[in-house]
Amino acid sequence: MVISLLIIILGLVLQSLFIQSEIDGKMKAAVVLKGTASFMFVLLGGYLLSSKVTMFGDFIFKGLIFGMIGDILLNLRYLVPKQKALSVFGLGVLSFTIGHAFYFSAIVDLGGTGIFLWTLLLAIIISIAIMLLIKKHLPIDKKYVRVFCYIYIAIVVVMFSSALSLVITKGASIKNLSFLVGAFLFLLSDIFTVYFSFSDASNTQKALNLYTYYLAQILIALTLAL
Repeated sequence: MVISLLIIILGLVLQSLFIQSEIDGKMKAAVVLKGTASFMFVLLGGYLLSSKVTMFGDFIFKGLIFGMIGDILLNLRYLVPKQKALSVFGLGVLSFTIGHAFYFSAIVDLGGTGIFLWTLLLAIIISIAIMLLIKKHLPIDKKYVRVFCYIYIAIVVVMFSSALSLVITKGASIKNLSFLVGAFLFLLSDIFTVYFSFSDASNTQKALNLYTYYLAQILIALTLAL
């Protein structure tokens, strides 16, 4: 427990340093600090998994790894030539998508195929609601980029819907609730990440969003201890 807490605190410190570096425009330092901060939630997952290796834990650990890779790529796009930035951004989103697939697999491992119907129904309802809410507020001119963003958000919605389905079908255990809250914060963070990628945001808004994302990963990693 003490080691886990130390890893979390160190990760939050590194995340804070990363956020400040990004605000200051020190993008090279930001990439290093972001990668190191993200490594902390991977380290947390690996440490918790080492005490009891399970299929669920394996899926979570792989999801955390791809989350770290996505973090590095999303910040790396600021350091590459402009003509390559969109490709690097796309690879980052792909990495997160793979991570969500592993998280979804972990939830299925806990809840079984019985969550599929609930997940489908909830994902359709929540996706439509979110699209209607952000449609007029997403400042993207290019249609294919807008569609790409919608598809990614829908993928995150599926992950969140599966976590909610798990609570509905299997009960509100601490483990299930930790995953649900983590998934919700992940969804919230990704919606604002998409929005902030194409519009101006205050430093406070960006910082809050980045802390929200980091807390999401920590909560998902902590399911390995519950």
